[in-house]
Amino acid sequence: LCLLAHVSLVLSDPVQVKDCGSKQTKITSVDVPNCPKLPCQLKKGTNVELTVNFIPSTDISSATSVVYGYLNGNIKVPFPLTDNNACHDMTCPVKAGDAVVYKHKLYVNPMYPKISVLVQWEVHDQGNDVVWCFSVPTVIVG
Repeated sequence: LCLLAHVSLVLSDPVQVKDCGSKQTKITSVDVPNCPKLPCQLKKGTNVELTVNFIPSTDISSATSVVYGYLNGNIKVPFPLTDNNACHDMTCPVKAGDAVVYKHKLYVNPMYPKISVLVQWEVHDQGNDVVWCFSVPTVIVG
């Protein structure tokens, strides 16, 4: 199992993120393809696949993805997702202590302006409690 985890990390691009309130879990890695350094570049008109590996400390029967963008560092705006059911991005239910892989494809709309955005990504459980939360600096490019 350790060998598989090591191979997974070698084949992907682990990104340094800031935890912003993961109370029910330990995030073991966040991977964004083609992001060798921060800020991650999100190219308009493409899908960016985000992978989060985590270990929850409580059972999760259902979950919701919530994403915000901070513009100019302090203007918080919701980042619309085509599907915010986190159980479509991971297998639910989840047992406490199990290693979980969450994968979400994010479409970068061509209408978005070219701008730096601090992305805050959260998953909430069935009681709307934050399972995990992280933020990562990004820039939308053409």
